[in-house]
Amino acid sequence: MVRSVVLPHNGWKPRFYQVPLWNRAMRPDFRRAVLAWARRLGKDEVSMHITAAKSQQRVGVYYHCLPEYAQARKVIWEMRNPHTGQERWKDVFPPDLIRHVDNQQMKLTLHNNSVWQLIGSDNIDSLVGGAPVGIVMSEA
Repeated sequence: MVRSVVLPHNGWKPRFYQVPLWNRAMRPDFRRAVLAWARRLGKDEVSMHITAAKSQQRVGVYYHCLPEYAQARKVIWEMRNPHTGQERWKDVFPPDLIRHVDNQQMKLTLHNNSVWQLIGSDNIDSLVGGAPVGIVMSEA
């Protein structure tokens, strides 16, 4: 079954200062960005939306890394968006994109076989053998 999914999900639009990054990230030659933005300006949010789009352009493993594994669970996996009431990742990855949710490993397997996973840099050795095609380093 062919799934029709619109990204970004839930009508999300980048804030005015995120637009240049979003436009650059949607180009096929986009490789990296460093966001030196103040707190609460949506670095994780825009990064997750970019990753969701990129995961559909190139199949692979995508990590979203925070300093601690427990922090990743708390601020991305379990935290709810006060505007939608959903966990933050559910605002980014629509249900029709997701084949499997692994709550224990904080990992989404998508229908196109891409994987998005939250990780912590406090146990980086647990990732040995992985070959990610994309990594977001939050609070690096």
